Amino acid sequence: MTLTENRQKTLLGTTAGIILVLFILQSFALYVDLYGMIWWFDNFMHFWGGFFLGYFIITLLAKYKPEKITVDRKFFIKILIGVFIIGFAWEIYEYVVDIFIAQNGPDYIDIATDLFFDTFGGAVALFLIRKFNLKQENE
Repeated sequence: MTLTENRQKTLLGTTAGIILVLFILQSFALYVDLYGMIWWFDNFMHFWGGFFLGYFIITLLAKYKPEKITVDRKFFIKILIGVFIIGFAWEIYEYVVDIFIAQNGPDYIDIATDLFFDTFGGAVALFLIRKFNLKQENE
């Protein structure tokens, strides 16, 4: 299954919207310290970050390599691995900041939870794209 130009534009618009919402939410959260006030807010943000990454990777593929979009099991796994790798790179960044700047010890449970929510968000993005594309093809 390949994506039509209209679907590519829809993905691009959705990706831009997700970026804007995440930017505003992150700015607000840091300003009022939502991370300190709401225990699950970090998980919420990692879920949406993974969701954005899944959409972003698919948007890039749809724009530059539309023939690579097949939305099968192999494609699903590749996108999830991409989301996981980017999430892992972010966790390395947080680890370095915790050790050298904040001078805190690493929280391995937080790292594992963050990676889970990153990957789960990416999986939900893939599920919605697949559902949307199959619905469009059947119409």
